[in-house]
Amino acid sequence: MKKLKKSFKKNHTSIILPLYNEEIRLDYCFEIIEKFLKKNRKFFFEIIFVNDGSTDNSENVLKEICTQDKKTTAILHSRNFSSQNAFTSGMMQSIGDSVILFDGDLQDPPELIPEFVKKWEKGYDVVYGIRSKREGNKLLQLSYKLFYRLFKRLSYISVPLDAGDFSLMDKKVVRAINSLPEKDRYIRGLRAWVGFKQIGVKYTRPERPFGVSTNNIFKNIRWAKKGIFSFSYIP
Repeated sequence: MKKLKKSFKKNHTSIILPLYNEEIRLDYCFEIIEKFLKKNRKFFFEIIFVNDGSTDNSENVLKEICTQDKKTTAILHSRNFSSQNAFTSGMMQSIGDSVILFDGDLQDPPELIPEFVKKWEKGYDVVYGIRSKREGNKLLQLSYKLFYRLFKRLSYISVPLDAGDFSLMDKKVVRAINSLPEKDRYIRGLRAWVGFKQIGVKYTRPERPFGVSTNNIFKNIRWAKKGIFSFSYIP
């Protein structure tokens, strides 16, 4: 793993965006985030892209972005380590007072970030997005709903229903998760396990705006197994 650049400003929020083979929409993703940040100048944000072993031209595109924008950092993985480890790399590098985990596919709306920040300023250590409704494939929607409810019944910790990785965490929560020894990580489970004061914000998750998801039924089954075997004694 190598880093392209490091920011040294303090008292801000770090936004972490993992990506894999996103060369085509990387500039667009950065443009959307930048446009949102310019409308919300009350807060200072740094952007941390994590290139998770992409085999396309994502690395060169990131180098150009980082050269042009001083608040943007890129971490380059030597191979694909999974989105959970990509988030972890970003969390290890982040220096913000809080960290926002944000998927690079833009299915999680950046418009929700100010609401996350408001609740963090009110004293919540973790603010997570709750996917109260999903657009797209009905069968997948049903599968996700069933998994979260099965996971909740089997798990020895209370994991919020329909809550994905999209969240804001105070730096003390990030430090706690970073200190854990797990290598094969399920961050939304670890986020619940470490405790602290938490709250959810509901939103509708739209369809992927463009491109094709790298997720498939086999990857989703592996996700389910990882969550259940990591946070349940029953198996």
